[in-house]
Amino acid sequence: MARNDEGIDKDATATLAPKLVGAVVNAVDILNHLAAAKEPMAVTKVARDLGLNRSTCFNILRTLATLKMVEFDAVSRTYRLGLGVVGLARAAFEADRSAEAARAAMARVASRYSVTASMWRRTGPTRMTLISVVENQSAIAIRMNLGHRLPILAGALGRLMAGYSQIEPDDLRPLYDEVTWQNPPGFTKFLDESRIAAERGWAEDEGALIRGALTIAVPVFSTPDRRIDVTVNASMFELQHTPETRRDIATELQEVATLVGYLPLR
Repeated sequence: MARNDEGIDKDATATLAPKLVGAVVNAVDILNHLAAAKEPMAVTKVARDLGLNRSTCFNILRTLATLKMVEFDAVSRTYRLGLGVVGLARAAFEADRSAEAARAAMARVASRYSVTASMWRRTGPTRMTLISVVENQSAIAIRMNLGHRLPILAGALGRLMAGYSQIEPDDLRPLYDEVTWQNPPGFTKFLDESRIAAERGWAEDEGALIRGALTIAVPVFSTPDRRIDVTVNASMFELQHTPETRRDIATELQEVATLVGYLPLR
């Protein structure tokens, strides 16, 4: 058995500190950078932002596009995150037994209350991505596309993010302004509703993000300092349920959240 000068097994040392493969690190860095971007990016900008050789960056992006990890727009010559990444996230999510139980619980909520249950995950500093959705069997229901992305302060989940964050209001304002509100609540009201959400443990968006739609969201905390990386939501039509029933839905979503626990990025 090979040992170093301190008598430590070299194989064990290699296991503890594995050598990173540069091409893989670069590919993951590119994916993370695109995930955090507010808009599609050209090769030159990605390479410059990450300090990569342009040719290397182009070859990695072209490979990722072939594998459906990124999408290439031939008109604007730009790249954005692809649905292949969402498929991987969903597969990792569904492989977890607690996630399987959570999805079953989401299905029960969707069926019992005729709502659309969904799970959103932070996929960058300013974005949340839809990673799981369960629709009810009603003839008329709210539909969602897996992989859809929202600004981090959008709707009910945005109120959770703001309410539990330690960020000053002045720094939250630019993130609030990124949201395309159909019926803007106003920043002051948004902050008030965010504080209420943090106090009671769930948030509600009543027709502000999308007119006619109401969404309830509960947090899944990832660290002891109450950082939120995942939310569990229920979306319905605005006048579909009474305030009392909406509180019941929020309580059941909180039970779903306890099944999820923290889902680490894999």
